[in-house]
Amino acid sequence: MPEKSQKEISLLIWLVIVVAVIWTIVNGGSVLWSIVHGKEDAESLARQAAIAYFNKDKAFRFWATSHGGVYVPVDERTPPNPNLSHIQERDLVTPSGRQLTLMNPAYMVRQLMNQYSELYGIKGKITSLKLLNPINMPDAWERQAMQAFEHGKEEVLEISAIDGHEYLRLIRPLVTKVGCLKCHAHQGYKVGDIRGGVGVAVPLSPYMTVYRDHIRVVVLFHILVWSMGLIVLFFLYNRGRKVIGDRAQVEEERQKLQQQMALILESLHDGVIGLDKKGRATFANPAATTMCEYSREEILGTCIHEKIHHRKKDGSPYPLAECPHQQTIARGKAFTSVEEVFWKKGGGSFPVEYTSTPLGKDGETEGAVLTFRDLTLELDKLELSRQLRQAQKMEAIGTLAGGIAHDFNNILTIILGYADMALDAQRAGEKVETDIKQVIQAGNRAKELVKQILTFSRQTEHELQPLQLQPVLKEGLKLLRASIPTTIEIRQNIDTKCREVLADPTQIHQVLINLSTNAYHAMREGGGTLGVILDQVEIGKDDFDSKMALPPGPYARIVVSDSGVGMDSQTRQKIFEPYFTTKAKGEGTGLGLSIVHGIIKSFKGEITVYSEKNRGTTFHIYLPIVAFEPDQGPVAVSQDSPRGHGERVLVVDDEQEIVKLLDYMLHTLGYQVTGFTDSQEALEAFSREPEAFDLVVTDMTMPHMIGTELAQRLLSIRPELPIILCTGFSEAMNRDNILGAGIKELIMKPVIKNELGQKVCKVLAGR
Repeated sequence: MPEKSQKEISLLIWLVIVVAVIWTIVNGGSVLWSIVHGKEDAESLARQAAIAYFNKDKAFRFWATSHGGVYVPVDERTPPNPNLSHIQERDLVTPSGRQLTLMNPAYMVRQLMNQYSELYGIKGKITSLKLLNPINMPDAWERQAMQAFEHGKEEVLEISAIDGHEYLRLIRPLVTKVGCLKCHAHQGYKVGDIRGGVGVAVPLSPYMTVYRDHIRVVVLFHILVWSMGLIVLFFLYNRGRKVIGDRAQVEEERQKLQQQMALILESLHDGVIGLDKKGRATFANPAATTMCEYSREEILGTCIHEKIHHRKKDGSPYPLAECPHQQTIARGKAFTSVEEVFWKKGGGSFPVEYTSTPLGKDGETEGAVLTFRDLTLELDKLELSRQLRQAQKMEAIGTLAGGIAHDFNNILTIILGYADMALDAQRAGEKVETDIKQVIQAGNRAKELVKQILTFSRQTEHELQPLQLQPVLKEGLKLLRASIPTTIEIRQNIDTKCREVLADPTQIHQVLINLSTNAYHAMREGGGTLGVILDQVEIGKDDFDSKMALPPGPYARIVVSDSGVGMDSQTRQKIFEPYFTTKAKGEGTGLGLSIVHGIIKSFKGEITVYSEKNRGTTFHIYLPIVAFEPDQGPVAVSQDSPRGHGERVLVVDDEQEIVKLLDYMLHTLGYQVTGFTDSQEALEAFSREPEAFDLVVTDMTMPHMIGTELAQRLLSIRPELPIILCTGFSEAMNRDNILGAGIKELIMKPVIKNELGQKVCKVLAGR
């Protein structure tokens, strides 16, 4: 448990102890107060009872005195009072003969007290320091009280013992009245003199019993309240300890989470920098400081824009107001970029992919988090991957070299054979049209073959386009047939109704060659059958397991199978891994199937394999069908070359024979031609007479000045000049590049008269 929580628990224990002590003292004080005041209350009740009895006796005495006494029958208990012998009417006889004697008030009260005290539990007594009757002899307490009366005290109330029992005794002065002088005048008393005292004694035992019962209830009640208080206090203590424990656990978990988050941030390969409202760094992980070559102390508290983002990729200043990080803080919106650079302490820069995310609460932005990644290594990886793919393509071309050479030799055989036959026929005066057509047809075959080789081997990135798979697969199988021994039979079943997919023809070609080459290697020892199938299938949601991850819909399926040696399950699980190969050293890079897998995945497709040892291998490729309206077919193009009307054409090519050929073609099409084999000389001639030409046809690859540069120089002189560019091969040139450079059209060599005529006519018509 954290030290802070332990201190809080110790403080809680002391607080509980203090409260318990205070609670005990309060309850004990309340009990003591109840005991003291309970006894006082009991004594007060006894005093009130004593006063009430005293007043009752006093009233009875006053009544009797006011009447001069009471006549009562003479008996043993009430004989004639000798102290009243001087009164003539002391004794009387009733007409019936009964003897009556006068009973004075004091005698009456004394007799009442003596005979009936047990009835109501009160003792009473009339006493004096000058006695007439010895029965009224005062005890020590009464004597002391009457002495106090002589000094002016009007009442004495005390608790004292009578016959071993406690009584509350009350005594007051007995004041001489007129009626009292009948008995006491001879003692020298006058009206108003204190001649003794009248007292009552109330037993305390009934009141003390009530008092003790009350105290017992009070003590039990206070014990109950005290116990309940301690229980509540104990409950609150446990509750407080639990709260402290839970808070300590939450704090511990929070600290662990903070430590874990700190470790995560510290171990991230991506840079992470926290920003406050002013764009100043509040946090930077090691990856950020390493990439930017600053120490953490050099970054914290500084404007991060001024540190690493103050200049753009081209080195020009980057205004703070335009900085996406500042915009994130100002607007509270995230921003991501992959086209900028960050600057290091030493002045160098590195390409980054970064995201700026706002931080805040209750809708108010408090800052931002900047995460970024150095793309240098990723760009290097991309370049390496591109080179590996290119190397694998060149490996595939090496496999096809025999087939390419075979096709070229066949084409050259046709061209040279029919050219000889045309020459012989021309010498004999015979028609040569048939032979020349065969030469042209063979030349077109050679042109398409070169186009396929260049397309397949180019290193540029591919763009996906709607593609008919049928011609691509047929052309690939045609090349393979010439490269694979006749011991291997090729069987194809190409569905002509299979619809288009979104793919790149070069990569489809590469996939077919890789799979077919692997099939050939699996069958080269004993021969066999290579099968290629193209059909269209409909995949439902339950047709494949989760590993396929294909959404339901129509798919083009390519099946490549062989009857070769096959694979075991262990080999089958690794075939798509980079650099894994079962071929002998020098026969392959181990990249073929890995690249095939990557290509199919990039087309949003799937590839599966089924194979058993000595029972062959079958690959299934699924490519999603493109969802668009089917093509209406190619627009018919006239086979007749359109003719010119004497327009002036400037032709530039470093090959003299090509200049002559183009000159001849254009002249026969109705154009005027000026030819140059030197691009510099062509530029000078054009500069002298810019309006002397209606069109320029130039080669791409030439010494001194390439075609695009010549075009730019010509356009700088005459911007509206139409230009056609001819090229045999250039990986840097495509139609978008050409149109972007101001060139109107592109013609691939070898140049065909009909194509040349159509494009020249088109360009001139669009001036």
